[in-house]
Amino acid sequence: VDAEGRERVVSFQSRQLKAAEKNYPVHDKELLAMKYALVKFRVHLLGQKPFVIYTDYASLKTATSSPHLSQRMARWPSFFAEYNFTVEYKPGK
Repeated sequence: VDAEGRERVVSFQSRQLKAAEKNYPVHDKELLAMKYALVKFRVHLLGQKPFVIYTDYASLKTATSSPHLSQRMARWPSFFAEYNFTVEYKPGK
């Protein structure tokens, strides 16, 4: 948030999916992207005031606490719990 109270993008990040990751269901790919961003910006986000992750994937809003995660993603809720964030859905254009 800038001095006028407007939200600003701080950074854009991306990476190519590994061969095995390309076969993940969409839901798992979205969680993977969120985890990648949290790891990438860990030094800036961990222990800081609450922050918001915006997504155009509506199911991601509840995915971090879902009891129905794939086996692959089942260990991630403890990782996400280290951060003080909420997920907000923002429809894509």
